[in-house]
Amino acid sequence: MRYLHQILYCTIFISLVLWAESLQAQAIAFSQPQRLPVKITDYEIIGKIDGEVLLHKWGDRYNAIEAFEADGKHLVSKWNKEFDFGHKQISVIKVFALKSSLLFFYTYKEKRVTFVYAIETTPDVKPLKEAVLLNTVTAKFNNYGYKIDVDQSPNRQYYNVLLAEFDFNGVSDLRCHVVDRNLKTIYKPTFIQAEKQVIKQTILGNDGSVYVGSTEVRRTLSHNMPRLENLYLYYYQKGDSVATVVSVPKQKYLLNDVRFELDPINDKMLIVGFYAEKSANVTDGYYFANIDLEQRTVTKPIFQPFSDAFLPKLKASMGIRAKGNIQNLVIKKIFVRKDGGALILGEAFHVSHQRTGFNVLDPLTVTYEDATNFYHEDIVALSIHPDGQIFWEKVLLKKQYSEGDDGYFSSFGIVNSRSKLNLLFNESISNRSSLNTYSLTSTGEYEVSSLVNMRGFDFMIAPRYAKQLTAKEIVLPGFNNKNEFLLTMIRF
Repeated sequence: MRYLHQILYCTIFISLVLWAESLQAQAIAFSQPQRLPVKITDYEIIGKIDGEVLLHKWGDRYNAIEAFEADGKHLVSKWNKEFDFGHKQISVIKVFALKSSLLFFYTYKEKRVTFVYAIETTPDVKPLKEAVLLNTVTAKFNNYGYKIDVDQSPNRQYYNVLLAEFDFNGVSDLRCHVVDRNLKTIYKPTFIQAEKQVIKQTILGNDGSVYVGSTEVRRTLSHNMPRLENLYLYYYQKGDSVATVVSVPKQKYLLNDVRFELDPINDKMLIVGFYAEKSANVTDGYYFANIDLEQRTVTKPIFQPFSDAFLPKLKASMGIRAKGNIQNLVIKKIFVRKDGGALILGEAFHVSHQRTGFNVLDPLTVTYEDATNFYHEDIVALSIHPDGQIFWEKVLLKKQYSEGDDGYFSSFGIVNSRSKLNLLFNESISNRSSLNTYSLTSTGEYEVSSLVNMRGFDFMIAPRYAKQLTAKEIVLPGFNNKNEFLLTMIRF
């Protein structure tokens, strides 16, 4: 059986090599399929250190790092190292790949007490220093729990360990613990959630400043989809114990989605979103405002409806369900332009549920089967000037449908090669599909091409979980028809 499996792998490998050699200015490498044991419940591609691609695999009472190295058309597994940092059961919050080491943030429990630690290790998980205790959390009776997360500054010099505590209304307070690259404590600001507000985002700046974007939520009787209004930015400069608060003027319309994005070059915070004039799930245009962080002032918010030339393109692609309107448009990514403008990438996405009844043996007994359907459709790209006016607007067509898989193989991944964006997506959710890409320039010009023709190879790639390693190199996870896991590396 092992010999047969090796023959099968070589056959698939040779087929992929022949296909890869037909591509221009691209190289493909892929790992040997491996069946993940039951003890592994999830995985994450961490990054690349010293030529090795590192994969974190974990489950209950299990953590391991596996290293892969590109060898021609192969992505070869070099080693697999389990770790527990001296405790029987740890939970890794986040692991960051640095220049030549790994930085772990993790917890372990003793009865009702949770200890939060950080430790720096070699790529093969050998500790370089002793673990640093950052926080201790004691579970309280009759509370709604807590969540721990970690933000990294873009320059990788600061880390913010976030402890969000919950009450009946959501997050009650947010305790921050900012440390530097050497895990030395800088300061510990605490954000107390204001009544009727919810935290939308947290951002850590290159200088260690902490930003919290907050909004009020309104729900209507006609639609349970949350609508956003009255935006707030709270921020702590390094060492502050009290936050500076900037309120955005009351909105003309309610927002369906909103993002806060830091613009360190121009010392501003951009606020970008989609708005609706009436119905909750309809998008009528985009919202744009920015906050001058030094002056603590807000520009006049812009509510810009989609242009008459743009609307027909959107309605043509989304009109089957939309009844003349643009529905189910969500923000996937915001890129801050050097001049203070923004590039919005949105996606038409929605979920439907259906229940089917059928008789098995007893005609009087009905058995029901529930199904969840996922629709990831067109990509909307909008480039906005610093004054909020549109530079260009594009609709990038795609249509993806899947059942009961949480859209694992759907949506799209992003490769930023500086001169352009490559948006990777499966043409359809099938192992007979193609992995395609839209190459989008800063002036709005684009072309679509096929990267991988999956027909006959019996495996599928998940582009939404792609990890960019360098400006022109990415790794993508995938599974074959035997539910075996493999990685694919693409060099542009």
